[in-house]
Amino acid sequence: MSTTEGHLIRQVVRERLAAGVLPPAGSRTYAGYGTGKVCCACDLKIGRDEVEFDVIGQDRSLTAHAHCYHIWWAESAKAAES
Repeated sequence: MSTTEGHLIRQVVRERLAAGVLPPAGSRTYAGYGTGKVCCACDLKIGRDEVEFDVIGQDRSLTAHAHCYHIWWAESAKAAES
């Protein structure tokens, strides 16, 4: 992932957190090989050769690429501090 891509994903995650589209990254998270699901942060398919994170929320489960999940987690922590 390039620096530009990382900045774009970070911006999308911030917007989705603020709008309530993405909940704060939860503590119940599981990682494994990609299953072809679409990432909730970047909207791209997670390939079988990539790591995906499944985040279990109160009302739904969301899936993200490993790098997208780390951005989501960091932005969730920043939002909680505000």
